[in-house]
Amino acid sequence: MRDCEAFLFPVFYEGFGIPPMEALSAGAKEIIVSDIEVMHEVYENRAIYIDPYNYEYDFSELIKNKKERGNNPLAKYSWECSAELLYNTLFQQ
Repeated sequence: MRDCEAFLFPVFYEGFGIPPMEALSAGAKEIIVSDIEVMHEVYENRAIYIDPYNYEYDFSELIKNKKERGNNPLAKYSWECSAELLYNTLFQQ
């Protein structure tokens, strides 16, 4: 994943989408994921979205035409952030 131009994750149903997160963590330049609600919630404007039923994409064009890289979901879903959220939930006074 580290040296890939883009990581492709065309799923129909997904609960979170850990593989694209792993790809970003390993150094993938872009992630291309299915245009489903959960992917938008997790990756916001960081990903390129595709219809998983469409097989007629020119991925090099999609990557070239992406306007911005967007947020960093690695920071939002880090272990540190998750642990802090859990701690605050459990020990909130």
